[in-house]
Amino acid sequence: MNRIRSVLTIFGAVAVMVIGVAPATVQAQDPPRSNRDIIMTATDTDGREAPLRRGYYNGSKGSGVDKIYYKHNIDNLALFPAAMRSLVNFQETPNGTTRVYLLPIGILECEETFLGLYPKNDCKIDEDRRDKLRLIVDYREIEEMPTDDKTFGVVSMYCTKTGNDACPDWVNKTVEYPAEGPWPWASS
Repeated sequence: MNRIRSVLTIFGAVAVMVIGVAPATVQAQDPPRSNRDIIMTATDTDGREAPLRRGYYNGSKGSGVDKIYYKHNIDNLALFPAAMRSLVNFQETPNGTTRVYLLPIGILECEETFLGLYPKNDCKIDEDRRDKLRLIVDYREIEEMPTDDKTFGVVSMYCTKTGNDACPDWVNKTVEYPAEGPWPWASS
């Protein structure tokens, strides 16, 4: 008997089924002490490295992890390096200081065969659970940064369908959580 089973996926130039994507080689730092502390870094397909800082969110403006978590409902920080490595072209400001990365995400529903296999031609994209994450990275060097890496880093990451609102919960399940689990990580 066939049944419908949801399978998580990230869509790139070619659709790829993902049952559990291992997070990128990302080095998580010690628990943050200030809003400028680096939580993790990731590298894009051009070899450009960006820090994800603790940041802040005051209800109307902010940056970094706090804005991504409190405003946009993203607690899976493995989505950050996934967006940095996205096969979709990024946009860059004319002066080269800011890049916008797009990560197509969604849920793929597949009909299960009697062997438990998921034939590609029997899978359909759930149009209600399909979106793109937009990651904005500011590459300006800020001398006042108290860390060795002076790059400002991630400004925000959000779903394009909801814009300034919270992403749906399913977005956090499109890639495997980092070993630390969902944000916020335990702090000391």
